[in-house]
Amino acid sequence: MDLIKINDNKLKIMLTPVDMQSYDLRASELDCTNIETRQAFRSIMDEARSRTGFDAKGNQIYVQVYPSREGGCEMFVTKLGVVCALEDKKEPPSLSSSIGTTTASATRPDTAEATERGRTIAFVFDTLNDLLRVCRRLYTRPYAGHSAAYHGEEGGYYLLLSDRKQNRRYTFYERAVLSLISEYGRQQNADVVRLYIREHARPICECRAIERLSVL
Repeated sequence: MDLIKINDNKLKIMLTPVDMQSYDLRASELDCTNIETRQAFRSIMDEARSRTGFDAKGNQIYVQVYPSREGGCEMFVTKLGVVCALEDKKEPPSLSSSIGTTTASATRPDTAEATERGRTIAFVFDTLNDLLRVCRRLYTRPYAGHSAAYHGEEGGYYLLLSDRKQNRRYTFYERAVLSLISEYGRQQNADVVRLYIREHARPICECRAIERLSVL
């Protein structure tokens, strides 16, 4: 297991297939309600604290999981105070659904109904150019809902899309549109992103981001 402490609030964990077997984990089938999964994750975090000083105890965390073809995975653990309650309590805490909803295989909704549960979606992009390319392509469709863009303190660029008027002519819930955006970025939990940007991001354009950034 390789560990990289990106900063005081973010940790990267790289697990080999052997590591996954030793912890009895499968990245594509993580059961967030399973006590064995929670115990395995606590063991991983205990080792991370011992080796890197990254201490998540007393914090709530957000976990992103990216399976590898070889059977291992990469995990990004971020202290956000909103998703995964892992602090010691009398009742066994729940990992919520954060791991399941942020594995690479789960970033694309399996059905339109699953995506329609929320009227906002969020994506993160590694570079500003990727964000601008998406804005240009969405603007030509055209996109009629609310859009806002932010720059995170850790370097990522975030785009939030809200179909507030439920425009019938166009909706970002179309599979083709989700696929288009996914060419450049990764879909995130919108509720988590909203809370993250309040503390750890600055606005690029909070109103009509698609229209305004498409000309850049």
